[in-house]
Amino acid sequence: MKTNNSQLERILEGKVEDVIEGLLQKLREESLSRSQSKALEGTIRYFENHRQWMKYDEYLSAGYPIGTGVVESTCGHTVKDRMEGSGRRWSIEGAEATLLLRSVYTSGDECNLFALGAGHRGSRRLGVAPGGGIIRGPPCCWRRWEVGNQRA
Repeated sequence: MKTNNSQLERILEGKVEDVIEGLLQKLREESLSRSQSKALEGTIRYFENHRQWMKYDEYLSAGYPIGTGVVESTCGHTVKDRMEGSGRRWSIEGAEATLLLRSVYTSGDECNLFALGAGHRGSRRLGVAPGGGIIRGPPCCWRRWEVGNQRA
């Protein structure tokens, strides 16, 4: 069964309930083969089970990508390019740590990484504040500390 443009437009407008109702009506009113009915029932079940995540109107308004192309490209850039290569071998722990750092590096989100790992085993003293206090975190956190703690 092909999805027509009006159904796609309704889904993108956040009208998933309308699409489900239309598919149920088609299932009731049209004479479909057994395999067509089974495929349509599976589609309806999928929409019913996933409707809470199908808020495409909200996602688009917020500027979020809704296609898989962006995700697949990011995976290729962030994961595949770093992890695969001649002679590279990884333990699970090493691969996870490397991917975390690679993700942070490519996103430029060092401070949030530190916030997640604050107090985590192995955290290092990375800076000394005026007066001898310890600042933990990457240099961007040091700058935030300095701005927030300037003396008048």
